[in-house]
Amino acid sequence: MSRIIAFGCSNTFGQGSPDCVTARRGDPPSRYAWPAVLGRLLNRPVLNLAVPGASNLEILHQITLTEFKPGDLVYVFWSYLDRWSIIRESDVVQIGPWVQEFPKRKNMIETWYKYFHDDYHAQFMYRIIVEEARRLISKTVTTCTFLEPGPSGIQFGFPMLPIDLDQLRERFPVGLDNVHVGTEAHRYIAAQLKERL
Repeated sequence: MSRIIAFGCSNTFGQGSPDCVTARRGDPPSRYAWPAVLGRLLNRPVLNLAVPGASNLEILHQITLTEFKPGDLVYVFWSYLDRWSIIRESDVVQIGPWVQEFPKRKNMIETWYKYFHDDYHAQFMYRIIVEEARRLISKTVTTCTFLEPGPSGIQFGFPMLPIDLDQLRERFPVGLDNVHVGTEAHRYIAAQLKERL
């Protein structure tokens, strides 16, 4: 049976859900997250490879490590453009605006945003990352859906499904962490994706 394979950050992982209020590297993804819900709706096994805090570069790196099979349904929910990663052989250093959670890396993260981060660069890299992911996935898989957390304004030569997380937080109860979307929003996303098949 073909699988559902999902990539993304905490919004795909299901952080804030009852079984995943906080999430750390190595924790299992939530059974309430939209990939798990979609798997139940379609009666397919799910491989949720999302990583909380992931940048788009880290998502691409995860895609390069994944062996796809014909018939897989692949979903990539891209992350926010203000995140970045340093990919090392043994680990990934996440760089994001949540500096307070990484006191040992605070200086490095602050230096990144002060001297290196630039909106134009972030948009340019996003285009390259998304195009490369599409190229890699389409070698094997014919059904791949890209989602982004709200419209980025960047035009691609293929459809990109915007998921406005702010609107979902207004429309449905938020997650138990009061940051991420809640279980009703995850069900809504899964239903939207099922309709698109």
